[in-house]
Amino acid sequence: MTNKPENLKCPDCQGPMVSRLNKVNNTRFWGCKDYPRCKGTRDVDGLSKKDRELLKNADSDNSIF
Repeated sequence: MTNKPENLKCPDCQGPMVSRLNKVNNTRFWGCKDYPRCKGTRDVDGLSKKDRELLKNADSDNSIF
């Protein structure tokens, strides 16, 4: 994992994040320490779903056809 948990905050509640394992596909991700009350997650690189969507949109806006 590229980010340290002390540097990551939950995108939903701003609480601390912990490393978790997806039991379906055996991949790592960051999950809110307050789960199941808060279901905020970040990918292995520390990006939230909103961050990934913003990057995707920025990339598509800059593409030349």
